[in-house]
Amino acid sequence: MRGVIIILLLMVLVFSISGCNKQTAKTNMGGVDLEFTKNNEFYSSCKDSTGYCLDEYDEFGVDILLTNNLPKVVEGATLCVSDLASASIGGIPKLKPCIKNIEIPAATVDSNEGLVPGVVLKHFPEGGGAYSYSGIAHGNDKTTINAELRYSVISEFKLNDVCVKLPATEIDFPCENGQTFTQGNIEGDLAPVIVEKVVKRLGKQGNKAVVKIDVYLKKDSKGSVFWEDTQDHFLKIEAQLGNQGYFNCDDLNSKGLLDFSEGLTKVVSCDFLAELGGQGGYPEAIFITLVHDYYVLLPSGTIKLVENEEGLL
Repeated sequence: MRGVIIILLLMVLVFSISGCNKQTAKTNMGGVDLEFTKNNEFYSSCKDSTGYCLDEYDEFGVDILLTNNLPKVVEGATLCVSDLASASIGGIPKLKPCIKNIEIPAATVDSNEGLVPGVVLKHFPEGGGAYSYSGIAHGNDKTTINAELRYSVISEFKLNDVCVKLPATEIDFPCENGQTFTQGNIEGDLAPVIVEKVVKRLGKQGNKAVVKIDVYLKKDSKGSVFWEDTQDHFLKIEAQLGNQGYFNCDDLNSKGLLDFSEGLTKVVSCDFLAELGGQGGYPEAIFITLVHDYYVLLPSGTIKLVENEEGLL
């Protein structure tokens, strides 16, 4: 008998823990991440400790945490919320509410803790009040709340010890005509679009070295690239050899922008005519900057809408 009681107590404990540790919806993509915080009503109101619920007539708000992993302040971000429920039962207004001109502090680096992101918590409805559902019936018994964020990104990446020389020249330090840089030796921001790899080759034009690079870009799968205030999927890429000047890059449009409307990866080929200044060769740094807007949609997960059979109290 005592054994049965102990087992029952353990079962109660396990179910209680599982109910308190439901996974919240969040992104993990670099740049600015979003998370529906644990104090959202739909994460705590299920009586059976499974899934997400909202009871009919219960008032609720939506809390979203914005986490900036970039070393620059994000300015002018726009955050919106919406739901998938029928307009006939209420909830979040169909003309989706948005909070504009959000400023998110920059991430910092702590000697003990490493990267410390900047965070901002936003609440809907912004001006106070609450949302609620009513008239729930079969067919209107579930919904999903979506959070949408669009913000501007300027991310920077650096390659050290890039060898610059004429291809056939022998010099007194290690200097390969071909070099490959990967994430292990590319310094860069924790951004939604990153420089994943750079392949360098050397050529010759007269007494100048031609530095050729293939820049491999990789985008997070959950978001989309946009250019400024448009709906065009473009980004700006700039590559600079030390303080000598900028590379010329192929596959850009007339405005110097790269089309990122399809796929998660892009390869951009660039070249630069480098002065040697009487030196046989030298190590140099390459700086790569990416400029674009980024859009991400985060769904809450399916929320059960529970009918109140007793009516509004």
